[in-house]
Amino acid sequence: MPETSVETGSNTYDWREWVNEYINELKRLLTVRRKNVLFKHLYSFGARTLERKHAVEIDLTEYELDMYPSETKSVYAEKHEDLWVTFVEEAVERAGYPELKETPGLYKRGKWNAMRIIL
Repeated sequence: MPETSVETGSNTYDWREWVNEYINELKRLLTVRRKNVLFKHLYSFGARTLERKHAVEIDLTEYELDMYPSETKSVYAEKHEDLWVTFVEEAVERAGYPELKETPGLYKRGKWNAMRIIL
């Protein structure tokens, strides 16, 4: 990612900040996807914000919790994939390679295959 960065201080680059925003939201989505039933119960008892490891906070008011587990898995899997696509598009733009978004073979099921672009 250094090609996408701007040095903001001695050995400090802005890429860490924008990448960490994506990483933290991806962690939130995966956690809500796996634990929506538990979170729905916690919400009914008054919990509004939870903290997972590495101080990643999950604001329960920002997520739909009233779904069957199977529905939650598909809904949040799609949101997770959409966020990966957005991340990869931003990364290739910042790196100065927007043409990678048009490369054949990187498009799958109507969306960018983020893992292939990154690798």
